[in-house]
Amino acid sequence: MRIDQSTANKLSIGVFVAVAAYVLLILIRRLEGGPLNALMVATLVAILLYAYRVFRTAAIADDRQILVRNLLGNTMVSWGEVRSISAGPSPRGENIGVNLLLADGTVLPIEASWGPWYQGRGKPDSDHARACEEWVEQLRAVASGRPTSPD
Repeated sequence: MRIDQSTANKLSIGVFVAVAAYVLLILIRRLEGGPLNALMVATLVAILLYAYRVFRTAAIADDRQILVRNLLGNTMVSWGEVRSISAGPSPRGENIGVNLLLADGTVLPIEASWGPWYQGRGKPDSDHARACEEWVEQLRAVASGRPTSPD
């Protein structure tokens, strides 16, 4: 089973990255070296690395474990370490998505299940809330060894 960022969210981030990269490349070409040019190149690299991590966010589950690829790192957790799976606000409350409560009491959010970035501060979209509940049921089925529908 796999949870990925929505296509709309990836598209909006992709457009931002393309525009930012284009602007930075124009500025880099206009400047003839110097510390500001190096700063522009470093900013461009940072934007591209950020975009790469956003596009790679996912949760991939099988009957033994779940791999959660979040923006700042990957976490592999066996189902024995997961106390519960729920849909709701992220630990900081800025997004609605799927969260794993681990045996040690920490909450591991699945960032790939978060709605588009512009929904984070408002009411959750009912379609997104339904999708989160479906993901929770699918993850529970995978964790218990029950068959699920393909991705």
